[in-house]
Amino acid sequence: MINIIYKCPPAKAIGAIGMREDTNPDIIILVEDSVATSLFFALKQRYITLQNEVNYLDIRILEIGGFQNVIHFYIEANSYIFYDNIYVAAFMDKDVETDIIPYPQYGNQTLISQYNDNSSYCNAWIF
Repeated sequence: MINIIYKCPPAKAIGAIGMREDTNPDIIILVEDSVATSLFFALKQRYITLQNEVNYLDIRILEIGGFQNVIHFYIEANSYIFYDNIYVAAFMDKDVETDIIPYPQYGNQTLISQYNDNSSYCNAWIF
């Protein structure tokens, strides 16, 4: 019996014939720490329960560590690490917005400039 699945995400289709490590995800979420990882894992699990199994996207959460690392990795990843068809989003803790970005005089000027230069077109959020 042949079962045709319409609107199937690419990672799901490829995953049916290959190992998980051999497939590219549909979405990659970059986070700072284990707390953010736990939050997004819970959101991912909820998404999976609400979505039909054949249609859900392959979402992978990468714990990068520290807002500096998240910003640098995001910029580098969008340049050459991931394919264009993979949606990459970076999420940082609220303290980056309240305690780091407003105070460039404390030695974070380059990092803040990189964040500002890339935040207009990138998928970086603070929560």
